[in-house]
Amino acid sequence: MSSIRRCPALRKSVLEAELAHQPNAREREPERLRKYFAVPSETICARHRPTKPIPAENIVKVLVVDDYPTMRRILRNLLVQIGITDVEEAGSGAEALAKLQIANVDLVISDWNMEPITGLELLKKVRGNAATLGLPFIMVTAESKTENVIEAKKAGVSNYIVKPFTADTLKSKIAAVMG
Repeated sequence: MSSIRRCPALRKSVLEAELAHQPNAREREPERLRKYFAVPSETICARHRPTKPIPAENIVKVLVVDDYPTMRRILRNLLVQIGITDVEEAGSGAEALAKLQIANVDLVISDWNMEPITGLELLKKVRGNAATLGLPFIMVTAESKTENVIEAKKAGVSNYIVKPFTADTLKSKIAAVMG
């Protein structure tokens, strides 16, 4: 309930749902409704504010690597939301390595916890190959342990995202590694 009080966009959507079930509510509480339906965009919390897409000249081809199809779909949707539509998917580290041999990819976004090749092992193989040595690589994980971040940095990760994250977070991390 506290997030509803803090975010006008969320309050507005809750009120819209109430109105759908109570058609005469508009007549009963016009002041309350007017207050919530005239929300300035700067007061909307980051989670509910629309994300501006990445400019067309910066659009890249991204390889998303995760062993869970649902997480690959979520990442693809977030990338589309920020304006990146050229997305390849790999369901394992081995599949990702094969795709990197044939596809011209500008960025890899990989999960850490995968089987049989982990995201960290994939990163080490990418950094060990002369053709992919400088390829930007973003690690996505639910692990926020300092040791993991340090280990990934030592292996040459370009950036690190801890789940859960928003489209804005993803966009800023991509902007940081792509320049």
